[in-house]
Order: sequence, then structure tokens, then C-alpha cells
Amino acid sequence: MAAEKDFIWLSGESFLSSYSKSNGYSINFCRHCGSPVPNKFRDYPLYSVPVGSLDDSVEVKVVTQIYMDSKAQWDKDNLAGQQFSEMPSLDEMLALLHV
Repeated sequence: MAAEKDFIWLSGESFLSSYSKSNGYSINFCRHCGSPVPNKFRDYPLYSVPVGSLDDSVEVKVVTQIYMDSKAQWDKDNLAGQQFSEMPSLDEMLALLHV
């Protein structure tokens, strides 16, 4: 997550496409290659930034793992962070992200 005030598009913003569901969930992606790109997080002053979209190396800390009951059998448990069998509530998720 990145604070909206600290987030700046350096390039590629003109290539964004979006998909939205009736429940308010939306996602942006590159209309040329389909890669996920940063998304404004609902009405909060935050952006969800896919780590794979960063050019520079950053330290990432796992704070939660979700949908553990439906993970692939070959997936090894990374015991970092709090684990949830399903999606936690938005309040729980924001608390885990220290927002």
C-alpha cells in the first residue's frame, strides 16, 4: 500500500483499463499486456501497488495471508503474517496494514 499523497505515476497511466463489480470492487490493468497496475483503494487515501510493478528493490513484509482454505496443495505455508481461511473484514485488513 502507498499513501495517495506519496504515489506518483511515472509512466503508462494512459494505458490503464478498469473492471468494476457492482459491490464496489474494481481493478486496473494494462490494456496492452494485462498486467496488474496500482489501484486506488476505494474511498481511502491509499493505492494498492503490485510489487511486481516496481522497478527498484524494496523490502516487503508479509502481514497476512488470505484464502488459506483454498490454496493449492503444492503451495508451501509461509508462516509470516496472520492467516485467514477467507477474506477478513475491511477493518481487520486495514488494521493489519496499519492504516
